[in-house]
Amino acid sequence: MTYYKLHYACVSCRVSFKQDAYPRREHVCPNCSQSLICAGHDFAPPPRRDVHAWSVVAAVLGEG
Repeated sequence: MTYYKLHYACVSCRVSFKQDAYPRREHVCPNCSQSLICAGHDFAPPPRRDVHAWSVVAAVLGEG
């Protein structure tokens, strides 16, 4: 059985990570210790310096 990792993003730090999708585990950002937002399997994070693109990511992830 194959398990695929999900993308998790921290919008305030503008970083993303691929982590296992354990349902009872809280994923936290190693930089700011806030909880990460699950972005799904097909998330392509923008460059960290692109503030406008990260604001769009924040709006889309905020909607669910």
